[in-house]
Amino acid sequence: MSRRLRPFALLALLALVACGRDTGGAPSDGSSSGAASGGKAGTTFVYARGKASPTLDPAEATDGESALVLVNVFDTLVRYVRGGPELEPGLAVSWEDGKDGMSTTFVLREGVTFHDGAPLDADAVVANFERQRDPEHRWHFSPRYPYWGDLLDFVKQVTAVDARTVRFEFSAQPPAFFLHLMALFTNGIVSPRALAKGKDHVAWNPVGTGAFRFVAKEGDEIRLARNDAWWGGAPGIERLSFVVVPDVHTAFLRLETGQVHGIDNVAARDVARVRGDARFRLEQVEAGLSVCYLAMNNDKPPFNDVRVRRAVALAIDKKRIVDAAYEGLATPISTLLPPGVAFHAAIPDRLRDTEAAKQLLAEAGAAGRKVELRFPSNPRPYLPDPNALAAQLRDDLRDIGLEVTLRKEEWAAYLKQAQNGEHEMCVLGWSPDVPDADNYLHVLLSKTSAEKPNAQNVSFYRSEAFHERVAKARYSRDEAERRRLYAEAQQIAFDDAPMVPLIAQPRTAATLSGVEGFRLEPVSSPRFAWTRLRK
Repeated sequence: MSRRLRPFALLALLALVACGRDTGGAPSDGSSSGAASGGKAGTTFVYARGKASPTLDPAEATDGESALVLVNVFDTLVRYVRGGPELEPGLAVSWEDGKDGMSTTFVLREGVTFHDGAPLDADAVVANFERQRDPEHRWHFSPRYPYWGDLLDFVKQVTAVDARTVRFEFSAQPPAFFLHLMALFTNGIVSPRALAKGKDHVAWNPVGTGAFRFVAKEGDEIRLARNDAWWGGAPGIERLSFVVVPDVHTAFLRLETGQVHGIDNVAARDVARVRGDARFRLEQVEAGLSVCYLAMNNDKPPFNDVRVRRAVALAIDKKRIVDAAYEGLATPISTLLPPGVAFHAAIPDRLRDTEAAKQLLAEAGAAGRKVELRFPSNPRPYLPDPNALAAQLRDDLRDIGLEVTLRKEEWAAYLKQAQNGEHEMCVLGWSPDVPDADNYLHVLLSKTSAEKPNAQNVSFYRSEAFHERVAKARYSRDEAERRRLYAEAQQIAFDDAPMVPLIAQPRTAATLSGVEGFRLEPVSSPRFAWTRLRK
């Protein structure tokens, strides 16, 4: 029988995931404006985002700017239901667990072709996963693929059973959310013909099976065209263009003047205007799953001393940050796992205490220390105003005697620096790829995620006590045990203060009122297969 996905508590609801059966290309929410109905509009849909994609190779990507393009060019074995956190068939129409739970076998959709005309078959799927898993694979282009290393290290081998059947074999029983990992943008299936052309070609010439095919990259603009042969039906827009507008206020002005049809982030101060103006439609994921945090490099003095890290945590005025940088539209958080996600621990936050912070710095010999804070130049879903947040953090830390220098960096360079541990402090955030506590705690704070040059744990925190608990929790099938382990792990991280969780922020986007079928996804990046322009 087909595998039935295990349920997750998300946003205080049970996200019951669809069993493995073919639902075709129609959206599962009952919407009538699906991709299958096609579209006559010849207009290019222009979508403004904060920064360019650092790469278009799914296996290499770790950021939302890359994911935004990738989910529209590539398909995955399973996919998220449009507008929801549940799963449905993608390139796989069914799946089945082995009797011992140590394998899962997928049956592929028939008649699917890549944008370059190559057929989708089991060998193509195997190549995409094995190139990440096997360092000796001819298409293993990176010393370490971050998502594979952080999330899929239990996969022992991926093999082709026959032309339409792929089997995953495991070295340990996989976590309950295994199928969610198959929906990750990083597991988009790339054409083997493209892979054969090498690392640089794959990075900037994406070839998938998705609703849109890559046309060109000119400067920071990426242009896609409708894939009329997509198995889900021809999308409702003919062309799709991603343009970079680094300033979120400028992006809104372009929306107002009709230069773009949609924007990826809405400044907090503009949310009320968008909501109250009939010319626009506001899209918002209310749950606040996106989090922003201040990472301290635990490998570098003075942040290798827990007293210094606790002093920083005591210095930061989160309420003032919410007011100054988020216009009140965010929630201060004490733990990296935000409220609304299962296994969040309601740990009382530290009260701001500059005198106690000064005392800790003095004990650590770090009073008056000069430190550098790096931050990105572009807005992110969790960071609509990078300049305001960086200035607030600088001022808060100066109040306890730390001399803070601000260093603004371009997005692609910034990510590389952070993942290679070149910073002392940096501001980053996270929007989940999987609706589970593991996707925050294991990915962002476990010791296995702290491997340079592609670390996801940019605090370089390596607590054995923390890691033991999150590692055990990820494979447990006992909800009570997982709750206990994650509560203990969050308390350990709170006490060790490797980073300072700052806020949870609802994700926002906006379009012109004539745009139909656009949705801001709670987990996935926006997909435009069901979007159309009303004449």
